[in-house]
Amino acid sequence: MEKPPTLERINAWNWEHRFSRAYLDADGDPALEADLDLSGEVAEGAIRAFLDLFEKSLRAFAAWIGFD
Repeated sequence: MEKPPTLERINAWNWEHRFSRAYLDADGDPALEADLDLSGEVAEGAIRAFLDLFEKSLRAFAAWIGFD
């Protein structure tokens, strides 16, 4: 990645992707995060599905910002 993505590019990710959110951190570096709600009972399969989806999102995000 030669230079960090613009805020407009980060916002485009957030517009198009539902289960993760991107932002520029305090240093201006791109970051991606997602939340896993563990309140109540959570099946192991749900945790595995969350991790699988986040891994796919992270790979797609890295390509999206030119960090592949």
